[in-house]
Amino acid sequence: MNFIYVGLGGMVGATLRYACYLIPSTIFPWATLLVNALGCFCAGAMAARFAPEHPIYIFCTIGVLGSFTTFSAFTGDTWLLLKSGQTLTAWLNITITLGIGLLLYASGRKLFGM
Repeated sequence: MNFIYVGLGGMVGATLRYACYLIPSTIFPWATLLVNALGCFCAGAMAARFAPEHPIYIFCTIGVLGSFTTFSAFTGDTWLLLKSGQTLTAWLNITITLGIGLLLYASGRKLFGM
């Protein structure tokens, strides 16, 4: 049954991810930052409320958030920034994404913790 939860959640997350991909990004990869920041907050909230073996955790965290958030797009965006000579923007992307990710994960855990 867990495979079905993950698969259905993955379909939802991938669809949401594609919708966010349509957000125009010019000089900074805002869409990728948005999905990863939101995903970190939601992952923290899920971790605070549900055990890893709980069906809701499996559906939401592994399925939805696993396909919604995107480390590969973050890495690709950063690589393209570096390759185009935008070193400062690339390092800002790394710093902001990781900083916001950690902050929002902790916030989700704290806000939804019991």
